[in-house]
Parts: sequence; structure tokens; C-alpha cells
Amino acid sequence: MDAGMMPHRVGISFLCLFVAVMSSVVHTSISLPHDGDALVKTRARRDDARFLGRENTVPVRLAYRMDGDSQAAYDVLNTRVRMSSDSKQNHMAQASFQVQAFGQTFILDVELNHDLLSSNYIERHISEEGKSVVNKGGEHCYYHGKVRDIPKSYVALSTCHGLQ
Repeated sequence: MDAGMMPHRVGISFLCLFVAVMSSVVHTSISLPHDGDALVKTRARRDDARFLGRENTVPVRLAYRMDGDSQAAYDVLNTRVRMSSDSKQNHMAQASFQVQAFGQTFILDVELNHDLLSSNYIERHISEEGKSVVNKGGEHCYYHGKVRDIPKSYVALSTCHGLQ
């Protein structure tokens, strides 16, 4: 990141980081019940192995330079782009984010998840005035992809309100 760039203080909390190949992982353990219930112990071990750890970090979005050979850190974390001055904003088809977690640097390469929401998707809300509000289609800001250089990894995230 350039020295002149001041990253926004945006925290991201990794509740689940399903990465099969990591050499240094903070592993949190839970205490098992003392009553000897085998089913409870089995479930506790399964759940313990499912969540590798939790850490707060400040992500940055990576943008390709004009020469196309390298990427630069970009402190604006949203993925909205406007194709022309009179069009509405859409989200980029692909994006990359860099995060520090568990003592390592990870690059998340993601693309819009076109299969997540139906084309008939609608949102219904009640406004502060008590009126029913219906939005058709919703905001398409859900991404999925992989952790760069880690085969069999999976990433899913939303940039509807930036990364938080």
C-alpha cells in the first residue's frame, strides 16, 4: 500500500475460514461436558474442528495497474461502478481483496454470484412510517470465489455495504 494511502478503519470478522491447507492456525478449543454424554462430546468435537479461529483485520481491495502486470492496494472497499454518468451503479463482475489473518496474508479472488438470487427475487420491508415497501431484484452484491494459491478453498462475502 502506498504510504500516502490511509486505509479506512473497517473491521472484518472471520467467523469461519474454511481453508484446508494452512500451516499456522489459531485453534480455539471448547470445554467438553463432564457428564459423559458421547453424543454431546462428538458434536462438540465436530463443531470445534469446523471453526478454525476468529480474528479482526483491516482489508484492502486490490486493483490492477494500467500495465496489467501488478496489483495495487486500494482503500475504497466497495465494488460499485457506474458504466456511464446517466446509468445506475452496478457491482464489478470480479474483485480481489487482501486480508491479514492468523499471521498470514490472504488474497480473496471473488466474482459475482449470479446463482444466489432468483431473477424473481423481491424484498418486502415495512418503512418507518409503517408502509409496505417492495423492491424487485434487490442489490446484486454477493460474491464467491477462492483464496489465491490455496486449492480447494472457498470464499463467500457480501459487499452491499462494503466489507464490514
